[in-house]
Amino acid sequence: MNYYDAIANGYNELYSEEQEKKYEFIENRIPKAKLILDLGAGTGIISKKLEKFGKVIALDNSIRMIEKYDGIKIIADALNLPFKDKSFNLVFSLTMLQDIKDKNRVIFEMERVGKKIIFSVLKKTFSMKLEKYEKLEEEKDYFFIK
Repeated sequence: MNYYDAIANGYNELYSEEQEKKYEFIENRIPKAKLILDLGAGTGIISKKLEKFGKVIALDNSIRMIEKYDGIKIIADALNLPFKDKSFNLVFSLTMLQDIKDKNRVIFEMERVGKKIIFSVLKKTFSMKLEKYEKLEEEKDYFFIK
């Protein structure tokens, strides 16, 4: 059992307020999109909010987390996304990348399957330079937009 499977039942209570605050910070930059991939969706706190912008596919590798979302969900690994190139109008990922060792591979996968990319990462854990991306600074996260 991975860490997120173990905390799934209490995740929303622990993190929903923080996740919603981050979402509100970036909400005005989210475009309408026919198909959205919420990468590292967890329990779907933000997937639910993204539904107003388009059809959402929530993806996470934690079965116990993703089963809490009542929309379309897929259990998969961010390092090897099971989608065709450019199959999503938007790939959105909130505070997931710091949990991945091979960050370059995940960014490659987001760019491969998405036409537009918005993701955030905890400031205290991230030092990569992403010159192709617009960078915004929130209280706890950096947001990158391409």
